[in-house]
Amino acid sequence: MKVCAVCVNFNNSDHTIEYIKSLLPFYDKYLNSIVIVDNNSNQDEVIKLNNFCSTIYFVKIIWNKTNIGYFPAINSGLEILNVKDYDYIIIGNNDLTFDKEFFVKLNLCNYSDEIFVIAPNIIRKDGIHQNPHIAEKFTTLQNLYRRVYFTNYYVALLISSIYNIMRGKLYPLDRVNNDIEHEILMGYGACYILTKFFFKHYRFLDAPVFLMGEEGILANQILEKNGKTIYNPSIIVYHHDHASIGKVGSKKLYEFSKQSYKYYRKYLRNLQ
Repeated sequence: MKVCAVCVNFNNSDHTIEYIKSLLPFYDKYLNSIVIVDNNSNQDEVIKLNNFCSTIYFVKIIWNKTNIGYFPAINSGLEILNVKDYDYIIIGNNDLTFDKEFFVKLNLCNYSDEIFVIAPNIIRKDGIHQNPHIAEKFTTLQNLYRRVYFTNYYVALLISSIYNIMRGKLYPLDRVNNDIEHEILMGYGACYILTKFFFKHYRFLDAPVFLMGEEGILANQILEKNGKTIYNPSIIVYHHDHASIGKVGSKKLYEFSKQSYKYYRKYLRNLQ
């Protein structure tokens, strides 16, 4: 098994260092290389990351001159790889630590060529499972909710307040069927495992937006080639959740989400 891990760093090098440390025990036996894409972090963060990685020869850092966003940065990492050489390429956030059995379980996988992406069991610090993220296409009611939500920032705040009050009665925060392996529509965006079958069809991820909405964009890309996403609960990764986007203001995040939603409405026909 040949595997590479690609993640994005932006002004939180401590998380990236912990990410790398969690992968070090797997190097050589399971893991072949690590690519860190820095999205123009400040000088102190750059120095910290560079000092830690300077003696680890299988870690490659790409220093972007501007913050180009999440999936565009992942593509910067993929660009320096011969992607078809790998059985799996792990992509995602830098605020992850990998379970000690992560690669053992991944090595046991034997999926058919229709499986483009494995969605791992992403567990937050509070024990909440973030996958399976979206099991099937949105209902008419869910689509209506999204249309209203994205009419205006203040409307979104009101809807969110009401939703948060009612959430416990609507459905549990923990994802349903988080202990069952099955096909899903979308995995949670913090971590994906791209299989070699994805790279038989694509060289890069579709990356038309800066941030937010990547789950739907990737799902649409997979469906275009009749591929599938499989959720595997035995492959566990721990998520510190919003280490990067937590630094972004709520209004700015809303605008990023709104732009992604406009793209979704216009182009992602496979999800509608």
